Amino acid sequence: MPERPRPLPPAILSLIAVAAETGTTRSVPLADRLGVSVHTVRTTFKRGFAAAGVRSRSELLMLAWREGWLGDPHRGGLKRQM
Repeated sequence: MPERPRPLPPAILSLIAVAAETGTTRSVPLADRLGVSVHTVRTTFKRGFAAAGVRSRSELLMLAWREGWLGDPHRGGLKRQM
């Protein structure tokens, strides 16, 4: 049985949640929405790739949905990780 990915840090989960909510993984719109620099968005994504063992933003987002890290958007968004 394959090993499940480790829980991601809150900053990465927040970025993924905003990406899912806004429907984009582009750095500029995410930075504007979060009130952070584009560099911060890019660095956070890179850390997310390393932590989750993926190589792209879309893979990271799909993994988050598959693992249930984003929860049900109709019930309040992010799920807490155990």
